[in-house]
Amino acid sequence: MINLLSKKSNIGFGIILSLLFFSCTQKPKFDNYNYHQSFEELKGWFDVPPTITAEIIAHSGAYSALTNEIQRFSPTLRLKFYEIEANKPKRVKASVWCYSTDISNEGSLCFELKNEANEVQLWVVKSLKDAGVKPFIWTRIDLTTSFTKEKFSPNNQIGVFFWNTGKGKVYVDDFSFEVIRGSY
Repeated sequence: MINLLSKKSNIGFGIILSLLFFSCTQKPKFDNYNYHQSFEELKGWFDVPPTITAEIIAHSGAYSALTNEIQRFSPTLRLKFYEIEANKPKRVKASVWCYSTDISNEGSLCFELKNEANEVQLWVVKSLKDAGVKPFIWTRIDLTTSFTKEKFSPNNQIGVFFWNTGKGKVYVDDFSFEVIRGSY
């Protein structure tokens, strides 16, 4: 009887020790299907320009990113498919809120897919004009694209960013990126 209790205690102790070990060594994960960036924190974003600003009222929070003819690109979300999810994504949705200071401003929300050789496999844009962005009003631009199984490789990298192709200022805030699973 004592021997049986001792074995049960050892098993229980082993389970508790294993749980403690694995809970302390695993890295915390953020949501693998939805990403959001309001420039209040910049974790996971690359190419962060010195133009993160509180110059105007942001769409949310205190900061937005300024793009202009000198700083053409916003900060960029860059992730490889294996960092997004284990299952193959079928579609992605991206959005950004834009504030233009001129009716003639030009620019686009961009989605790119690059292979391991850094070659562009897919390029999709939604322009300020196509989205109906008017000056001095925060307006949301939405972009959705699908891809075939030939475009999927775990090491392919996605990029989501805003590209100012005009001469005026365009502020961007509250980027969102969503992965939609499906079958090919």
